[in-house]
Amino acid sequence: MKKLAALLLVLAVCLFALQGCAQNTAAGGTSGTASQNDESSFEKPSEKAESLRVDPDNIKSNFYLTAELPNQVIYEGDGLVVKTLSMESRKTATDETVLGATESKIASYVALNVEIDNDCGRRITAKAYDISVNGFMTNDYSSSEWVDSGEHERDYFVLGTLNLFNLAGIEDIGSIEFTLEISDSDTWDVISAEHVSLTTDIDDGNVQNIGGMADKEGSTLFDEDGIRIVGLGMDRDGLYSPIGPGMMLYVENNTDQPIFLEAGNNATINGKDYSAEEYESWSYLSINRLTPGKRAYTSFSVLGTRLDDIGLRSMLGISDLKCAFIIRNADTQDTIAETPMLAFGS
Repeated sequence: MKKLAALLLVLAVCLFALQGCAQNTAAGGTSGTASQNDESSFEKPSEKAESLRVDPDNIKSNFYLTAELPNQVIYEGDGLVVKTLSMESRKTATDETVLGATESKIASYVALNVEIDNDCGRRITAKAYDISVNGFMTNDYSSSEWVDSGEHERDYFVLGTLNLFNLAGIEDIGSIEFTLEISDSDTWDVISAEHVSLTTDIDDGNVQNIGGMADKEGSTLFDEDGIRIVGLGMDRDGLYSPIGPGMMLYVENNTDQPIFLEAGNNATINGKDYSAEEYESWSYLSINRLTPGKRAYTSFSVLGTRLDDIGLRSMLGISDLKCAFIIRNADTQDTIAETPMLAFGS
């Protein structure tokens, strides 16, 4: 059950357990709350919004895993050894409920199999943060099951979904990067945090990235201070997020800093202005962290509680949305850039 819950997050991108990294807020709060009885809010999006749909029929399924990864130790110390074993494509069945209707879906993803030897005297959990494949961020977070002291276990990290690989134009895996964090499962004290860089038997320079959605249909919304944000329209089918439909963004981090992307505190949704307090959460990004030089496709959604506040049943009821984004250094939380109000679906 623990793995299944984690895999729900990876639907489109990663990844697991919503991370608890709630985005800074912007809607539904102190002003402009829509009437819960406003039936017009429940209508399908306008034709203009429909024309911006991220259509899965236009995204070719070119990814096919042929690359192999040699067994190698990626951490050794403190009575612990973690090593890679192999990669494999996997599938899992999930149930998704949208507008009261539950539908079973098959999620396909790539797993990095690992082996964990624990002789450190503590029960531990191994986690992979900021996972990237071929230069694309593909999962914010993936975790192993806990491993008791004296135990020898095999587990896996989810590198990303096949939906996301196809959206990014990734055909096979040449390189993998992530931060491996090992912590005490009872106290959550961090035992070790190490950067891991892996290369498969396919030279990364020869791996074909055929060009993703941003190369074909994107509209640049922001391009300053080394950060580029491209709007791709609505993912109406919820293929790239665990919480359903969302506005798709392509983001480039061309700085030498790890960045964290979050929405600002003010938004305009379907022509109405909304604001929220600093401590409130109103939005979710399926991938919100980018290490230096990396790119990402991320789904931007309004949380269900905020949709309720403004009288909407789902993201599909939003025909236009405007908000700003704040880009911070992921380590220091210093602000790197703040965008003006960006328009989605208009």
